[in-house]
Amino acid sequence: MLEANPGFLEFFLLERYRLFSWNADKEELLTGQVHHVPYPMCQPKVPEWSNQVIQLDGFALPNGDPDHVAMSRGVDVDIFPIQKAGPI
Repeated sequence: MLEANPGFLEFFLLERYRLFSWNADKEELLTGQVHHVPYPMCQPKVPEWSNQVIQLDGFALPNGDPDHVAMSRGVDVDIFPIQKAGPI
């Protein structure tokens, strides 16, 4: 297993230390800090894939296969208190 290193695409794609959530009832953005050890990366094999999520979000469909694939099996995460993120 490899670790995602700062400055590389895999770090940008995998490492997240803040979460965001939208409260539709109150129309406010919430945020919270998270802490975890670096995600161990593995090289996934993608025998087939679906455009369904892309279509549901209204994005234009890509012309080919994904340019890059990154994956981690996950780690335990500590989540700190969620707070209102401020005006949007």
